[in-house]
Amino acid sequence: MDWLLDSYGTGPIRTMDTPSQIAIVIRRRPFNIRCQYQHVAEMDVQKQLLEMDMEEQAMRDVHEQLMHPIIIAMKGHPCTGKTTIARTLAGSLGYPLLAQDDLLDYAGDKSFEAICRIAATQLSLRIRVVIDSPLTSQAHRDRLVQLAESTRARLIIVECIPRDEYEWRQRLERRAMVDQSYKPSTWGDLQEMLGKYEDYDVGAVPKLILDTTKVFKHGGLVSATLRIAFYQNPHIVELDQWEDLAMSRLKAKQSKEERGRYKHLHTLGLSNEGKDTKGTCNICSELVSGQAYDCDECEFILHKFCAELSDKVQRLPDECPPFFRAIPPAYSFPEKHVCDACIDAKKGFSDECYDCLFLTNLKCKLLPTILHHECHEHPLRIAIIPLNSNFEFICRGCGHFGKGIAYGCHRCRLHFHVSCLLLPRTLKHRTHGDPLTLNYFPPNDGSSEYYCNACEGERKPSHWIYYCADHEFAAHMSCMTPEVRPYDMQNVKRLEILRM
Repeated sequence: MDWLLDSYGTGPIRTMDTPSQIAIVIRRRPFNIRCQYQHVAEMDVQKQLLEMDMEEQAMRDVHEQLMHPIIIAMKGHPCTGKTTIARTLAGSLGYPLLAQDDLLDYAGDKSFEAICRIAATQLSLRIRVVIDSPLTSQAHRDRLVQLAESTRARLIIVECIPRDEYEWRQRLERRAMVDQSYKPSTWGDLQEMLGKYEDYDVGAVPKLILDTTKVFKHGGLVSATLRIAFYQNPHIVELDQWEDLAMSRLKAKQSKEERGRYKHLHTLGLSNEGKDTKGTCNICSELVSGQAYDCDECEFILHKFCAELSDKVQRLPDECPPFFRAIPPAYSFPEKHVCDACIDAKKGFSDECYDCLFLTNLKCKLLPTILHHECHEHPLRIAIIPLNSNFEFICRGCGHFGKGIAYGCHRCRLHFHVSCLLLPRTLKHRTHGDPLTLNYFPPNDGSSEYYCNACEGERKPSHWIYYCADHEFAAHMSCMTPEVRPYDMQNVKRLEILRM
């Protein structure tokens, strides 16, 4: 994972170089009838793929791409991470970065015009540029369009939208602590500023939308930016759905047998009982009948009972190996199994092989392949990733980072620590007299601030808590059990609660 800090070093924006599964959403802008945006509700997947294939023809003319410079223009409100993303793009692509903030003290209200004139010089030399500015004014957007037309440049807008309000607020507060002259300095000031702001239609300009409070692929950001810039039709695209379309297009060109020859994370779905299933279970090697989990990319199949380890799931908190509960220095399996691909290559077990790791857990029956949890509506699938990879994730349960082993929901694109999923559903604690239940979403009382009743510290509403409905008592998981590390190790009261 690449760690990116904003220009003041006040908060991380996280990027990943590991494969993720994403799909495209192309939305119609309502205010400009000249733009031919495709609305996802009006198109099925095949039509989207056909259109993108047609547009790929425009990208195959390398000479035409080299003839045109590019303007990558950032857009976003304060503390949305646009400066960090601008630096990421400029550094990865080797483009000069033109930041409006650098000229404010010298040019004042003319600072945007100043960077446009500097950009014009670079573009005339066919040097592609990244422009870092809020771009909150339509007049500024119009100026960039005029700049692109006069220099025959491709223009793309990269808009940063932090959809997690809690993270956005924390980022603003950290920024204000580092720079006391920064405005807006409080969340209330920012909300007042946003209340006066009216968004505008970008017109016939392609735009890439990025949620900077999510983990995303570094390489995916760069690739999507360049590809969208050169498409013939102006699209508005969500980054966190871009790569799924690319993956779908790749799969569409391969047969099921061809896909099965390559290592991949099995996308397991539960088949119907009436489905004519042929094959043997990859765990017990018996013929599969009735409901089963199978992979739509290869011939992998598991009995429902075997995949869920129904006879063992209640004992998991006591029997789960310790190296599954934390980030291990190495995988310490009691026995090791070699996948077919490594056997064909005349290799032994490799802890750098996805399939060897997956097969070993299957055969050893250490953890279920599919886990159902009361705090999440969809089944969760285990992923055991080589420790030398860049795979890291943010646990939706506790909010901390994880590496190597996770349970994930493909539909929601969420990951969970094994240790968080094995926490007791109910417990009693000295800070509260009644039993507490592990809960993912307590009733909303309309408040914009959320606190832990045990340590009185602030808590994030999207994270799991231990909760008593009768007394509306909500507590951090880390306050109730030592299995979860506290967010803030400097919070003495929380550490004292843990020692109770």
